[in-house]
Amino acid sequence: MLFFQVLSVLVDYYYYKRWTSSVFNLIVYNVLGGGESHLYGIESPLFYLRNGFNNFNFCFILGLLFLAFLPIARRKYAPDLLIVVSPLYIWLVLMSLQPHKEERFVFHTMASKFLAELFVPDLFVITHAIFLYKVLKWI
Repeated sequence: MLFFQVLSVLVDYYYYKRWTSSVFNLIVYNVLGGGESHLYGIESPLFYLRNGFNNFNFCFILGLLFLAFLPIARRKYAPDLLIVVSPLYIWLVLMSLQPHKEERFVFHTMASKFLAELFVPDLFVITHAIFLYKVLKWI
């Protein structure tokens, strides 16, 4: 990671003829509030939740419910699946904290969202099947 940051600074110096970091400037402008992002419109923190439901309806809710079903799922691949799906939740939280919001800021989380949506019914069915098996075993 440090290697890429140093490489970025060197490339920035080559093109801008001064020492700067485009990555650092991006973070200062967009995340730390050093810029004028409010000029382009601001939205409430619920913008991505409303927009996600508007675009994907109940599938979006399924994707968000993935974390609720993961602890009760007894799957050997559940930790790996959490690693793959976690960018969706991390990015939604981080981007929801920013005042200026656009759909293009979260497009790269779509793959994680779709994966989470696919596995929620699977986790739900398997978990309830195991529960039902244990109940029926007692009868």
